[in-house]
Amino acid sequence: MSWLYLVRHGQAGTRLDYDRLSELGVDQARRLGKHLHAQKIEFTRLIAGALERQVETARIVETIFRAGQMAVPPLEIDPAWNEFDLGAVYRELAPQLAEDDAEFREQQAEMELVIEDPAHPVHRKWTRGDMAVIRAWMDGRYAVKTTESWVEFQGRIGGAFERLINQSGRGQVLLFTSATPVGIAMSRVLGLEPRDAMRLAGSLLNSSISTVRHRPDDLTMFNFNTVGHLPDPRQHTFR
Repeated sequence: MSWLYLVRHGQAGTRLDYDRLSELGVDQARRLGKHLHAQKIEFTRLIAGALERQVETARIVETIFRAGQMAVPPLEIDPAWNEFDLGAVYRELAPQLAEDDAEFREQQAEMELVIEDPAHPVHRKWTRGDMAVIRAWMDGRYAVKTTESWVEFQGRIGGAFERLINQSGRGQVLLFTSATPVGIAMSRVLGLEPRDAMRLAGSLLNSSISTVRHRPDDLTMFNFNTVGHLPDPRQHTFR
């Protein structure tokens, strides 16, 4: 029997500098590390995607374990657990959506007026424009040339999840990734439709923990999106 702990990275930066942890994201990661250390869980593997925000979250937790004199295995970096490249999807699809959809074109113009302000709320919420871009990508409404399609992305995460389950043996694996990979993994555990993965991803809080137990021919979800290490609701962030 093995256990898989899937962690979403801490809060990231602004839209203009997203692939790093914000000050709050660093605090979320520290609280996560202290929480896991207090559980005295002896992890047999420590894995992170290759994105900076994923690795930084993992390194903070790793440092807390070592400072508390608990052994942890070396951190493995696996790009297969990277989030899809929303920036690339935006660059490809937004111009085409703007040409076809006047409402989207107006929303994008409004965002361009405020995006240079790092304190503006637009950096911390999903807009209708964001959802329009993601839906167009998932529907395959326009071809993408410089990044993955939704189908290709699902295949990458699904393959990474299958490999991890098959390699985990008996032990406890701590994986640092992002919202959509966790959503895809959990949708497979629960036997949901692929599109339901995005609904799960949309509910995931930064630095949340979701756990899966693996036995031969059996996967069971035990926890989803838990943030017991963040007692203050003001620490609960989605972006």
